[in-house]
Amino acid sequence: MKIFLYCSLSILFAWLVHLIIWRIALPRKHTKCLMVIFISVLAITSSVGFVSPVFRLTWTQFFHISVFYIPVMLAYICFYSAVEENSPSLGLIALTAQKRECKFEDYLEIINDTLLTDSRLPAMIRDGLLIKVGGYYQLTPKGWRIGKLFNTTTSFFKFSDAG
Repeated sequence: MKIFLYCSLSILFAWLVHLIIWRIALPRKHTKCLMVIFISVLAITSSVGFVSPVFRLTWTQFFHISVFYIPVMLAYICFYSAVEENSPSLGLIALTAQKRECKFEDYLEIINDTLLTDSRLPAMIRDGLLIKVGGYYQLTPKGWRIGKLFNTTTSFFKFSDAG
């Protein structure tokens, strides 16, 4: 129970740090910033636990805390990334939740080409995956590596319409 409480409080503390930073100034690279926040909180709270006379941690307890904390951290970051972007699927769910029931035409009102590109292209430029040259978008070396990895992975698993 001690480890679960320690993990839960550490995750809550990381989430509060996340909220405070986002309220002050939105970071340029959200995922990287979230990783830094969560790893820093784990390092700080564990360091305090190693020297605290009240709540002393052993290396075994630290290992158990890490086994719980790191997957929760990664799940939160994945969840945040999904909520952060303008996802067509989440948009359909949100619209249906708002209206209780929808016709097919209702969905067509919110799903359009600009929904798919308006938020994604600037984010890809911001993250260093694309550059805009003379009205055309081009992959950066980082973008090429990710594209090659994506294409190799989809070929390996024989996905026909990936992405």
